[in-house]
Amino acid sequence: MRSRESFKSVFAAIFLSFILFGCATAPIVEPTRGELEAARPYKTTIAIVGFSDSGSPLKGISSMAVSKLENVLAGHFNLVDRGRIKEVMADRSSEDMKDHEGMTAVGRELGAAYLLFGNVTASVSTPDQRSSESKDSEGRFHGSIWEESTAQAEISLRIVDVKSGTVIYSDRKSALMRDRYNERSFYDESSFRQALDASSSVFGQLVKVFENISSLKNDQVLLLSNTLTNAAEQFRRDIMRKFPIEGEVIQILSDRTVLINLGSAYGIRPGDKLTVWSEGSPILDPKTGMQIVEKRARLTLKVKEVTSGLSCVATASKKTIAQLNVGDKVVK
Repeated sequence: MRSRESFKSVFAAIFLSFILFGCATAPIVEPTRGELEAARPYKTTIAIVGFSDSGSPLKGISSMAVSKLENVLAGHFNLVDRGRIKEVMADRSSEDMKDHEGMTAVGRELGAAYLLFGNVTASVSTPDQRSSESKDSEGRFHGSIWEESTAQAEISLRIVDVKSGTVIYSDRKSALMRDRYNERSFYDESSFRQALDASSSVFGQLVKVFENISSLKNDQVLLLSNTLTNAAEQFRRDIMRKFPIEGEVIQILSDRTVLINLGSAYGIRPGDKLTVWSEGSPILDPKTGMQIVEKRARLTLKVKEVTSGLSCVATASKKTIAQLNVGDKVVK
């Protein structure tokens, strides 16, 4: 009997350890300064030169939105420092940025290949009362009363090629989030009705929208921040596809894992998908005189762990790994 109980205790401990540690996401190894410098030549340089909150019910949010976008773009791009951008833009008007020559001059001065322009609109409502009530199969009552705020955000982006002056990416993403505050539970229907009537008189006015970020309370600031993060993150996949970074398989680690020379210095995260491409023979295009190299997605890998600024471990099925060779090109 004791041996059975002992076995159960050991099994429970192992199971708990698996839940706590086995399923945990592997930490990202932050890149060193040397690794960042080594990766710099292989990444595109971009400058966020124009960002506004024009038309937004909530003012003063452009700086927060830029921070969210920088977090999304960091690593995958070389981002020009905000202070440097401010210096260069101090002597220029918005009119200077409306023609090709103006953008080319700014891009050259900033050392950027692309300029990013954007606009953010957002709103956060004052807390509104919400309630719910129900009875179970035995007739027992349960009610809840809480306050709820809603935040909405929409970010529009436009990326311009400095050399050609053409827009190469333009899109908008939106997000909506709600948060609860001061939730109270009731198991007596009479008490619930009294509390509901009392709080209804307080929340009888129409829900208002905050007009300035400085008027937000800490809870609303956090809700807004999370909503902007949600909207900004939606651009990540689109932009990564538009500006791919190439790496290669540098070691076959096992029948299910390989080592890739792309790491946190390139913005790689656990869970990212990497594509292994195959290239056809070059063909001369009679129209442009350029060589056309057909590329086809051959295999897909998933980043399991970011092991340094310049490397990550990617995983796939045994069948997929068996088709890989050291030197195969991989695109993020």
